Amino acid sequence: MTHAVHFFSLVATCLWGAAGHLSWIWTAQRGTSFWDYAAAVNVDKSGNIVVTGDATGSLDNNTFAGSRDVFLMKFNTSGHWHWTRQHGSSASDNARALKSDDEGNIFLAGYTFGSLDQNANVGSSDVFLSKFDNSGKLLWTKDTPGERWMATLILESPISSS
Repeated sequence: MTHAVHFFSLVATCLWGAAGHLSWIWTAQRGTSFWDYAAAVNVDKSGNIVVTGDATGSLDNNTFAGSRDVFLMKFNTSGHWHWTRQHGSSASDNARALKSDDEGNIFLAGYTFGSLDQNANVGSSDVFLSKFDNSGKLLWTKDTPGERWMATLILESPISSS
């Protein structure tokens, strides 16, 4: 059985609600032949749509690290796909929250059971925060021991670009 990612109706619904009338704006569908999951959607300062989640295979020709990887995708306001970034450890890595700053940097929060981006896993699961630039280049990842539910709280307060 093949599973495809079906999360972009969520993005289209967000645009539909923001448009103020009942018309479908666009739908995009991307995914692996395995199970993929969208966890968060964010609209940046320029109106681009950024989606993050988990993939269990190689997504858009990115390298699959193993078990479950984190992905980040960017679309313009018309639904045109710009890029996909995927990274992970050999263990399960899970995206849960997303936020953009005024400079266009993207902050992704989640939890991992492995050593993500050269950070040693020090607990059963560690929560992490990764910073990407506007083009999706990974700038850094920081992690700390913590429970899975803590990942969504990381981005609740204002963020600093440093």
